[in-house]
Amino acid sequence: MNSILVPTDFSSYAEKAFELAVAIATKTKAAITLLHITTLDVETEDSNNMERQKTAAEQKLDAIKQKVNDNIIINTQIANGSVVPSILEAITTFAADLVIMGTKGATGLKKAVVGSNTANLIGKAEVPVLSIPAGYTNTDIKEIVLAINQTEDLENLAPLFKLADALQAHVRLVIFTGEKHDAATYITDRRAIVGLQKKLEDLYGQTGLEVEHLSGANFQQTLQSYITENNIDLLAMITHKRGALEGLFNRSITKEMAYHATVPMLCLHHQ
Repeated sequence: MNSILVPTDFSSYAEKAFELAVAIATKTKAAITLLHITTLDVETEDSNNMERQKTAAEQKLDAIKQKVNDNIIINTQIANGSVVPSILEAITTFAADLVIMGTKGATGLKKAVVGSNTANLIGKAEVPVLSIPAGYTNTDIKEIVLAINQTEDLENLAPLFKLADALQAHVRLVIFTGEKHDAATYITDRRAIVGLQKKLEDLYGQTGLEVEHLSGANFQQTLQSYITENNIDLLAMITHKRGALEGLFNRSITKEMAYHATVPMLCLHHQ
């Protein structure tokens, strides 16, 4: 990992994202780019006011930068425009390997606004997006769970295992297949798990990877219970274009989980 992009609106949510980015950069030696996005209308906004806002943003970015150890490279950038397109452009400009964003969980109509930028980015970015939920304070990631289904394409998990190696974190795999109880289905699931273990060994050298089978009536509740009971520090999921695969986790499911996860969630783009 060489480059981490952290969009910031100077909120407490963005601050938490930056803190985790610093923790990761310390161990991976990656550079961090702090990106602040304004949405000023250049045609109607007073030029003096625009300059004042730009200067204020530059001062805030510099203040954040000054808090960090000199051993970490911190770049700063100010962009003007819509949030998600500006982030996508910055990913290309700074060759970002990872985007880390703070988010705020919400329900009902609030979803349309609160946390929507992070959710929309998950659906469009072609690099991993790590969303940090409100209230999360831990920066020492030691336990990672990757939630998949049996039909996942596993050939895009390199960023996860590279991050885990850098953080010296333990990765476990959970497969959610819904509420099934008959013996024939259980045998089929166990065979699939063995096959997944073998494939992950072949692709990434992950020998002895812990794989568990989860079932239940509600995916979110079942997975959240597992996270709580096993002291998981980070959840990883693969996001697909809706309809691209008949797998469990299309983009809408992954984005929905990003609203409700109580730990950071790493969304891996399906190639």
